[in-house]
Amino acid sequence: MGGLGPRVCVSALNPFPPTRGWYWLVLGAAAGHLALSSAATGLLAWQLAITASDASRNITTNERINAARYKYMWHGGGSCRSPFDRGIVQNLLQFLGVRGYRVDWGSVYTLDDYVVQIGES
Repeated sequence: MGGLGPRVCVSALNPFPPTRGWYWLVLGAAAGHLALSSAATGLLAWQLAITASDASRNITTNERINAARYKYMWHGGGSCRSPFDRGIVQNLLQFLGVRGYRVDWGSVYTLDDYVVQIGES
């Protein structure tokens, strides 16, 4: 019996004995992949929710973070609101680039308006 190698007892309680290291390696890799994929999916969902929220208010990330610094964002009563907000539906249609809802802000506001606004600061 010397040529049969080490004896391994496989039972119903332990179908994968420690001598099969590849099983534990694959199981660990699969668990790690699941954890990282779940985290990435959660972060992507969070990013999409923030982007949809900003698009529905027609506001950029910079304007959302620094709203207190921009005079044009503040309105009567202490409320902070984008002057470019046209309502949720029209904002989202404009964000998606639907024909008929695009606004050429260059024709609405001129460079002279911007220079005057900076000069007031």
